[in-house]
Amino acid sequence: MLIAHGANMHSKCDASAHTPLNTAAYYGRYEIAKELVKNGADTDGPSSAFGFTPLITALNKRHTDIAKLFVESGADACAVRANNRNALESAEAYNQPEFVTWYMANNFPRCSTHP
Repeated sequence: MLIAHGANMHSKCDASAHTPLNTAAYYGRYEIAKELVKNGADTDGPSSAFGFTPLITALNKRHTDIAKLFVESGADACAVRANNRNALESAEAYNQPEFVTWYMANNFPRCSTHP
């Protein structure tokens, strides 16, 4: 409803500088995340004071369904972010084998490791 009335999806919501999409990822609000993505929210831009993308946030908070939504919507799982890891490395670090297995089984781009 707010989007239909011109709400800015890229504005920072709180003191941690989360965008609405990162906030949805943090709290596991799948339907809100889906609606924001459908309306053009940036799944790749650093959207917290810590430089985490919504994808990294979803993995960190163990919201695998939201992480999958972001990848299916075009989020770059191979980009290295503020935690010096790409999404696959983050998924491993945050003990999210389901995401790694799903990612590999669906033939998404393979990420090269970085130094």
